[in-house]
Amino acid sequence: MLTKKIELEKLLAAAQDKDFVHLAFDWAEKHHLPQQRLDGSPYILHPYRVALELGKWRMDDTALIAGLLHDLVEDTDVSVEEIESEFGAEISSIVAALTKIKELPSFSKDTENLRQLILAMGKDVRVIIIRLADKLDNMRTAEFLEASRREGFAKGVLEIYAPLAHRLGMNIVKAELEDRAFAVLHEGEYKKIQERLRLLHPRASQTIKKVEHELSHKFHASGLTDVIIQARVKSPLSIYRKMRKQSKGIDELEDIVAVRVINENKADCYKTLALLHEIYVPVEGSFTDYISYPKLNMYQSIHTTCDVGGEIIEFQIRTGDMHRTSEYGIAAHWRYKDMSALAAKGLKNWLDSFYEWQMDKLSRDEFIHNLKTELSYDEIFVLTPKGDVKRLLNGSSAIDFAYAVHSDIGDHFRGCLVNGVMQPMGYILKSGDRVEILTAKRAHPSSDWLKIARKPSARYKIRRRLRSGD
Repeated sequence: MLTKKIELEKLLAAAQDKDFVHLAFDWAEKHHLPQQRLDGSPYILHPYRVALELGKWRMDDTALIAGLLHDLVEDTDVSVEEIESEFGAEISSIVAALTKIKELPSFSKDTENLRQLILAMGKDVRVIIIRLADKLDNMRTAEFLEASRREGFAKGVLEIYAPLAHRLGMNIVKAELEDRAFAVLHEGEYKKIQERLRLLHPRASQTIKKVEHELSHKFHASGLTDVIIQARVKSPLSIYRKMRKQSKGIDELEDIVAVRVINENKADCYKTLALLHEIYVPVEGSFTDYISYPKLNMYQSIHTTCDVGGEIIEFQIRTGDMHRTSEYGIAAHWRYKDMSALAAKGLKNWLDSFYEWQMDKLSRDEFIHNLKTELSYDEIFVLTPKGDVKRLLNGSSAIDFAYAVHSDIGDHFRGCLVNGVMQPMGYILKSGDRVEILTAKRAHPSSDWLKIARKPSARYKIRRRLRSGD
């Protein structure tokens, strides 16, 4: 049974209104009795762990309490109205939204539940953050599910929840969900990679110690004293994907070790980059500056890959604040208050467009296609004539870019210059392209544009203009 004094202290440490959170815990525990989890443990342990995870992510008391209560309406006689009476409308609305979102086995089933998930996220992003904490705890105890249900559950996590975690910048959550789902769905491959990593561990450990020693010495000599160096072997799923992409065995892969350098400020990040390139030989074409050009999900780091005495190692350089945002994403700053203005604007724009296109009455196939597109991991950055950066999903066309700049620019598109060369609206853009959209007052969308636009939000705006008849 839950040792209430010890465990509650852990949970209440993350709370602002400790009495209110304590009340929610007692209330959830009372109503879940005598329910048990599949492993025979008291059911309250699950919502408790969900709330504890939310506390680790520094979510607010509303999220902690909703996490504690999230299964009550579905699994007990408690109603949404009772929760509202006891804890208020804000908490009850989150619990109601979580109750509507049933199990999502995969893209192939129950589109309506997918719609409910996205609509709920658009209204209050805490709904999906709590759902991710719920899925994480369920994946950690998935061995108690029967095999067929476990595989269906893992497939839904890999296809839907891990990409959602990535899109919200919650990379530490995405990584654990992916690896646990991979272990369920590809158990044989997972075990093979784990065994090879065990055998490679002595060599990798030696490389890591060497790099940590060399970097510490160089940084100290250069006046960089407040630096944290974290080195690791990449995850089994990351290695599996590299093996498939490069058609290589694990022993042939060059970059299975990654090193993260966490600095005190942004200026020190660029100083660190210069020092790294003094010590080690950079691999041509491997440098990417996500500090100057953050990803859509707020991610910021400098990436560079170097040859370290014959070992190829990927380095990520960031500040402490960037590191926290990289790990927990919107959960770290869900009110947008603490993140950089650039990152906050980018994430809000994505959430708005993600919610916007679902106002269209789409067929099941188009809805699923749109969702897969929006959850894609691949991105590009494109420059406006003034040098402003626009982040787009890989595969975006010139008309997608036009609508990303502004609806009016998209609606009056008549042509575009890409790197000074005239291109058609269906031209597929690449990272680094400089794009100028040419407009005309008389230009307006036609139904043919729907075949050219690739982004769901652009297609939604085209349909909206066509319906208006302007």
